[in-house]
Amino acid sequence: MNRADLQALANLHLRHGEALLNARLFAGAYYISGYAVECGLKAAVAKLFRYTADFEFPGPEKRGAGRGLDLYSHDLPFLVKVAGLSLDWADELDADGALRGNWNIAKDWTPESRYQLTRSAQEAQDYYSAVADMNHGVLKCIGKYW
Repeated sequence: MNRADLQALANLHLRHGEALLNARLFAGAYYISGYAVECGLKAAVAKLFRYTADFEFPGPEKRGAGRGLDLYSHDLPFLVKVAGLSLDWADELDADGALRGNWNIAKDWTPESRYQLTRSAQEAQDYYSAVADMNHGVLKCIGKYW
């Protein structure tokens, strides 16, 4: 998997989130919208480590890529750090209060949410909106760095 693959997955999963939300499948919409953020951040990691079409994101046998990093983490704030975005991300959040609010919603996502059978319509809508907002969305901001 390379940077372009991860970018494409982030955008595809965001579309999946919208489709699931429209189908009133709220738990799935919440989960897959969070996965879009994870893929977006991993695209930023791939950019940092130059995982392009010629050089792929390391396979599971190379977890941490020999740098003491778990590139397979699902922890969104940790992935911001691994991507080398801590300062830029803090600046983005300081400059845009709406983005900060959206990140505060998005950052607590975990892959364990896939095991939740129910999620309210409001929770799913709020999460999707935080990720997808065209002006202040988390994925739009991540896209500046991938």
